[in-house]
Amino acid sequence: MRLFKTVFILPIFFSCFQAFAQEPQENDALSPQTAAYMLSEFENISARVNMILSSPSGDGACSKCDNSLLESAKDYETKGKLQEAAWIYASLGMNAKANELLARLEIIMRGEPVEIKPLGGGVSCTYIFKYKDGTKAVYKQNESDQYSYKNEVAAYTVDQVLNLNMTPLTLAVDFDTKKLPLMHCYYKSATKGKFTGSLAYFVTDSKTAYQGLNYNDQSKLKVTQLGILDSLVDNTDRHSGNWLVHKSGKIIAIDHNRTFDGSYFSLDASLMLYRDSLVGQEQLKKVTAEEWTKALEPIVTKAQLKSFLDRRKQLMKVLSMDVK
Repeated sequence: MRLFKTVFILPIFFSCFQAFAQEPQENDALSPQTAAYMLSEFENISARVNMILSSPSGDGACSKCDNSLLESAKDYETKGKLQEAAWIYASLGMNAKANELLARLEIIMRGEPVEIKPLGGGVSCTYIFKYKDGTKAVYKQNESDQYSYKNEVAAYTVDQVLNLNMTPLTLAVDFDTKKLPLMHCYYKSATKGKFTGSLAYFVTDSKTAYQGLNYNDQSKLKVTQLGILDSLVDNTDRHSGNWLVHKSGKIIAIDHNRTFDGSYFSLDASLMLYRDSLVGQEQLKKVTAEEWTKALEPIVTKAQLKSFLDRRKQLMKVLSMDVK
């Protein structure tokens, strides 16, 4: 069996070696984009080889990998971690199952919390809601028209339309804040009364990028996966404290109330350097302006929608896509 593995793997390494070792012709120097792409391909091949070598059957079949993921999804579902299970089901193309779990999760999150605690650690008035089944969610009281709960919901909508599955389920909920503990926030104290705010599923078993990653090439590559989402929603506040790394290695994007500002549009240079690692490009090509309008019009203002469509247009041009 080991001989079979070796025979299977050697051609992969040989072709990869040829790609890297071939002497470039005059005026044929590698661009940064090509170099980044080749490095990414080499890392993908290495990961594939490691999977083959560690596979008991030796065939490295995708079904083996899928079965493992499927078992993880079922385990999360059994433990009541419906969002984590839904993410895995979606990655396996089981969208109906993923949507079923998200619908169940929404019912839980719209229910009455059994415990409320201030979250702290940010500038917003933010609380942790805990429900009787153990599910937790983050409630943010609306701060202003500019930093609105609607921005959180709109960013989640963009995530879902692009099938990124990086942002936890986020809802707009009416809540009587008289039930909230008194909390003094960075800008103001929490206001008492019945308000609409944002409620996002709280992902456990994760750390902020600041806590969970060393600042190296791999961590920079991970954050570029958020590039399309942040560019579209005009996120000028992405930092190592508001994206998470799950214990599985999954990237999770949180804290989007400071989006859809429309004050300026700037593309991060890393979008081009890591262009081939950006998540969501294929879906970005498919979704038309009319479809975006239908998805976002009920949530954002007309000015925000226009700004979003302009950013989409610029981003697609930068990524050499036909704009529809």
